[in-house]
Amino acid sequence: MAPMSGKSYKLHTSLILVLGILLIGFNVHANTTEYLIASDGTLNWLGMGFDSTTRYKKEACISGVQTSTGNHSMDLGFYHGLDFNSILQNSYGRTSVGVNFIIFGGSASITVTQRYSETSSRMSSFLRLNYIKHRISLENRSYTDLGLSVLNSLPKKQREICGDRFIHSAKLGASLTLAANLEFKTMEDYKKYVKKIKVRFLFWSKTITEINEFKREAEGGVFSLKLIQNGGYSARLEEIMTQNPTYCLVENIEACMTTSDLLFDYIFSPDGYTTDVDNNLAILDFTTEPYIESGHLQLKGQTTNVDDPGYSKVEAELMAYLGENVQNAEKIRNILLTDGIDPEEYNKKLDTANHNIAILEAAIAICKNSENYDNCQENADIAIASLESIVF
Repeated sequence: MAPMSGKSYKLHTSLILVLGILLIGFNVHANTTEYLIASDGTLNWLGMGFDSTTRYKKEACISGVQTSTGNHSMDLGFYHGLDFNSILQNSYGRTSVGVNFIIFGGSASITVTQRYSETSSRMSSFLRLNYIKHRISLENRSYTDLGLSVLNSLPKKQREICGDRFIHSAKLGASLTLAANLEFKTMEDYKKYVKKIKVRFLFWSKTITEINEFKREAEGGVFSLKLIQNGGYSARLEEIMTQNPTYCLVENIEACMTTSDLLFDYIFSPDGYTTDVDNNLAILDFTTEPYIESGHLQLKGQTTNVDDPGYSKVEAELMAYLGENVQNAEKIRNILLTDGIDPEEYNKKLDTANHNIAILEAAIAICKNSENYDNCQENADIAIASLESIVF
């Protein structure tokens, strides 16, 4: 679903928000440039090698001068009704995860996405504000000592050491995403709500009549607001989120609406977020380029094939289980705010979900930090076998 235009969309005083997802993935364009995102990336990565099959970084076989290119830009988008795969497709033209991460480097962003995407018992609306300051690229390149040492090696050896591509540029900027979720205890309760309403987007103008109508239609639901900042860190946004209600039973929705007002007043004020956005900029993505197509003709790793030993399968399994448990944990937190339940029972379920998440993230960390497939597979199998089931 395409984002609504920021210019044509009428913002109400209490727009209830938001999320644009910073996912870790890649797109392949006609010029063979790949776009990658990694939460732990730095400008020191520029020039490092990269293997497009295993998705692992390699040591730098080229070096150069970091050069700033491009102009400032900012865009705003509103989204609603997107499940996890739809968000992937909307953001990156993809419908599945696959081995698109730098050594499973996307687990943190995948976790965020799973918490706030739409599910069979949750409705979601998102706002995403992206600010691009410039791109830093590596120019006037030459071979490093390591690169020079392998120029006369066979292509297979070159690929083992340097990869078949190198990290060419990094985009600096900031991404602000806000999410509004309306969660119900069961899928049946969610379906009843959907049948009652005409507009699925979670916003309304702040009138007593509309608030009371929403309370009747969404009875038993839990409304929540979430904030995700990547670069352009704003202490004011964190202050609003930590000092005001962000989880509300629908019957007490006014408290969260006040928080929503504070967020929007700051985000869209001329002297608000836009004046702070240049602080602590983040790397939003990297590009990688093939050596041969970038003028480094003596590095021929691209000409030799490397088979994926199974990383794509391991990654898909770990991410699927991680997503399921993250969504379960978020649902349990919402249920714990409602009446007519046994808190002890649901706190045990939450402990189980958090335990499963910790096990899976530990396995992902092992795969991320060791280019050893057998070790990765073994730890993934152990983690999956150790998961405890959660029954609602």
